[in-house]
Amino acid sequence: MKKYLSIWAFALMAVFSFVAVSCGDDDDDEIPGETTIVGTWEITSSNFSTPYKAGDEIAGFEIEDIIQEDGLKVGDRVTFNADGTYKTRNDTGKWSVNGNVLRMVSDELEEGEAVVTFMNIKSLTSTRLELILDIEGLIKYEVKFKKV
Repeated sequence: MKKYLSIWAFALMAVFSFVAVSCGDDDDDEIPGETTIVGTWEITSSNFSTPYKAGDEIAGFEIEDIIQEDGLKVGDRVTFNADGTYKTRNDTGKWSVNGNVLRMVSDELEEGEAVVTFMNIKSLTSTRLELILDIEGLIKYEVKFKKV
């Protein structure tokens, strides 16, 4: 169980890097039917929140351990290719979108199993992307991107 939480924590941080929030002003940029996640996106901000405080544990992991995972940071980039693959500075894999849900499957296996992450697309315009990862109210991660 502890190993799987570590995998989830890593996946969360990797995914957090892909999350993005668009400003209200960017809503005019929406192009229904044409706006796509395909392209290179740079993280402009990220917000990690949890109802727990420093020193608390979630399934045997201290909050500090989860926060300090080697995830993507502001300024890092993620590229979503038209062929359904993605690349970050420390991960590659496959992606798909169904409705407002982004599904990412890492090429890197943990204990022989693929790490699959689902994130909600809060907003997607031609220039801004906002993703939210919410794990049953225990951890919430929001990341804002701009298209580069």
